Amino acid sequence: MALSKTAQTVQASASNTAGSTTTSSAFDINYGVSGVATIANGGTGPTVACDFVIELSSDGGTTWYEWSRQTAGTANSTTYRFPFALGIGTGGDFAKYRVKFTGNTAQTVTVQCDAQTTAAL
Repeated sequence: MALSKTAQTVQASASNTAGSTTTSSAFDINYGVSGVATIANGGTGPTVACDFVIELSSDGGTTWYEWSRQTAGTANSTTYRFPFALGIGTGGDFAKYRVKFTGNTAQTVTVQCDAQTTAAL
């Protein structure tokens, strides 16, 4: 039995300026999703590092709850990767997820998140 998987560009590559937040659209968890988020510092790293946040929703995307937060470093010209996996029943009855990048100060960082969901068994 083959699984039906679908690629997701959760957050296309974007500049998250100092003091800003970049938030993706909402995506269905379906039968599970796995992916990797990337935060890349420029030639001068931020004073305070950027956070990668996963939020979950059980009401179709109206109310969001923080599920996970991971923090990149501040080293110059360094890329940080954050793998994640959400399965059926993640955190209870949550059916949707989105990601946010936030918290970096003084310098812009480049952020991106790609995933693959299992849409059918």
